[in-house]
Amino acid sequence: MEGTEPPDFPPKERFGGTDYGPANEWLAEAGIPLRYLGYSYGDHRESDEQALTYVMTYHSAKGLDFETVFLPFLNDGQSFWWKDKEIDRRLFFVGVTRSRRNLFLSYSGARPHEYVRGMPQELLHRSSCEVRKDAEDDQDFFF
Repeated sequence: MEGTEPPDFPPKERFGGTDYGPANEWLAEAGIPLRYLGYSYGDHRESDEQALTYVMTYHSAKGLDFETVFLPFLNDGQSFWWKDKEIDRRLFFVGVTRSRRNLFLSYSGARPHEYVRGMPQELLHRSSCEVRKDAEDDQDFFF
């Protein structure tokens, strides 16, 4: 929405948690097809009417499925739930089983997360990005 500033982020709700309502409203009004879904914010039925990308936690994804799922930042040493290794493993399982058709796992660095390394490697299609610096303004480009 031209001339409209996004809401302060992250606003707090009355109990101290993050209030994603204003951000979702602003994104919808601006015509940006992105929503936060979970903890009573957003509605997955919105995607019945338009193509949307949802951002959500692993906990919020339980019981849902999607055509395509992206799980970023699967770097070695990453934790999904720092309090309990078993819950950590289960949350990763929730994430990788939400996809009906396409599942994209990404990481940066030398090694992926141990859970990705533990998957049958013959089922994974690997691709890598070459990073190149633009000489004029030092921006990174990924190919």
